[in-house]
Amino acid sequence: MAIADIETEELADFETALADPSAYFADPESILADAELTLEQKRRFLTEWEQDVADRQQAAGEGMGSAEELDNVESELLRRIHKSLEQLNGQTEDRPAGKSFWRRLLPL
Repeated sequence: MAIADIETEELADFETALADPSAYFADPESILADAELTLEQKRRFLTEWEQDVADRQQAAGEGMGSAEELDNVESELLRRIHKSLEQLNGQTEDRPAGKSFWRRLLPL
């Protein structure tokens, strides 16, 4: 589907998507696989997602979060984010950033 076929309000620019990467990407590996993202954009998405997960884990540790099962899921997600970031290490950018848009996976 071409961007022209999608209504503008359904798309988010980089900064909007960066505020909540999990709403725009199914998993960290989806970020790595997105050929339209530059290496720096991938790093920023993964780093932001990493911070979101760490914040939730800290809140859970302070009694503001939910059950142990969720903590296991979050720990696994954090491991996958770290693995994805490691895969980016040592890679160099071969193209400039273009204008990209993302469709939310999760409802507002």
